[in-house]
Amino acid sequence: MPRTTAEYSAQPLMDHSAAPEMDQASFEFSTNTALADGSDAGEADLEPDELLACGNVKAEVRKLVWSALPIILSTTTQLFVMIPMMAAVGGLGTIALASMNLVSIYAGLCGIAPLSGMAMVLDSMCSQAYTAAKDKRLLGLYLQRVLVLLLAIEVVLYPIWWNSQPVFEHVGIPTDIAKVAGQMLRLYFFGIGALFTYECLKSYLFAQGIRRVA
Repeated sequence: MPRTTAEYSAQPLMDHSAAPEMDQASFEFSTNTALADGSDAGEADLEPDELLACGNVKAEVRKLVWSALPIILSTTTQLFVMIPMMAAVGGLGTIALASMNLVSIYAGLCGIAPLSGMAMVLDSMCSQAYTAAKDKRLLGLYLQRVLVLLLAIEVVLYPIWWNSQPVFEHVGIPTDIAKVAGQMLRLYFFGIGALFTYECLKSYLFAQGIRRVA
């Protein structure tokens, strides 16, 4: 016979007495857990209404601007350095200017692109190591490994840059421009190693909240 509604209501949906005791500690988050900046997690938890409070918004904006200011200044300075450099090269003649543009394209495709990809790995790896890993020495380990990999890539790229003049001539670049560009690349290569060492160290320090070295 079909069961009545009363019979369904009388039957419990779940036998709670048979359910095992749940470990409450596994669900509780300790408010004493320290954050990366040394503050307590309990102090960082704000109510939804407090998040939009004028004082909290001002403090957050001030913190963001203060953190981003060194990066903005360093990036702007790097771009401004290119202006007098290109002006000086342009004063040497059209061949030097054309060679400089050719060097920028060739170096970007055959050097800066792969090295940048390897160096940018530290942005995520160091951040995860500093905030999530128990052993903070992982930051230094990641930094050393990436520097070694960058050195290995530079060893492979060095012959390509050193013998770039035949490559330029093979693709139809005039001989005079190809010769000057090849000489520039031989000198430009040594600056690439220093540049990406700086980028790796910057990512290493940024992950720890140190931004004044930008």
